[in-house]
Amino acid sequence: MRWLITVASGTDLQQLDALVRAAHGSLRDLDAVPMGPEELVVFAEGPVDLPRRLDCPPVLGVHPDSEPEPY
Repeated sequence: MRWLITVASGTDLQQLDALVRAAHGSLRDLDAVPMGPEELVVFAEGPVDLPRRLDCPPVLGVHPDSEPEPY
């Protein structure tokens, strides 16, 4: 399953990668997207319970990633 992981700006992405791998997931090879001055969104793949597995710092949130749909 594809996920969007929100972390604080300045988070060490190598540390995040290790955390995601320990949760049986992987970061996708896409650039992280800044969401204002305080947050960063990183793309990942992982099991359906990845939000529960990553319920710890530095992760602020884990949300499903879906294809954009026109209105």
